Amino acid sequence: MTDLGLTNVKLKDGEWGYTRPVKTDEAAVDKCLQDGGARVLLIRDAIARNPEHLDEDEIMAKCLVRQGIVPKSYTAKQYSRESESENFSFDFDSPEFDKCNDDPLGLSDE
Repeated sequence: MTDLGLTNVKLKDGEWGYTRPVKTDEAAVDKCLQDGGARVLLIRDAIARNPEHLDEDEIMAKCLVRQGIVPKSYTAKQYSRESESENFSFDFDSPEFDKCNDDPLGLSDE
């Protein structure tokens, strides 16, 4: 994908997006996506973030507790409910949430 001038960027909601120059060949980008280029990057990032494929709600709830933005009684069920409804009981725009969203297990060297 980099040969097409595309750059992957982490978005606020934890999803990945891709920036590209104005003069990118749309047909080439579509072919790359069809060939699985974007999926490979997404899979790589998911494996790096949660290599043991632990329960997402569980690791996020525990991380939010560690970061101190939810009480110790906060559960995976609460996180699941809140993320489904997008009605969070904590500051969704906080750096602490971003840290958990990026690296809930604290595996990154950054």
